[in-house]
Amino acid sequence: MNLHQVLTGAVNPGDSCFSVGNIGDEPFTAYASGCDIVILASDFERLQIIPGAKHGNIQVGCVDCSMQQGKVRDKL
Repeated sequence: MNLHQVLTGAVNPGDSCFSVGNIGDEPFTAYASGCDIVILASDFERLQIIPGAKHGNIQVGCVDCSMQQGKVRDKL
């Protein structure tokens, strides 16, 4: 299966399961979906899915994005 064939899921429950960041002047949204992190462009085009399999498939509980450097952090 190719990565672009994976359908994005619903945002995990909680107030901290999504965040908006910037890379230069380009805004993006990152959100937790199950054990994965999904990154969307400003027009909500899916850019990347970071799979949670590397972290033991534990549900992501918090996502935070940098407004200057484009970094994404999660907390399991």
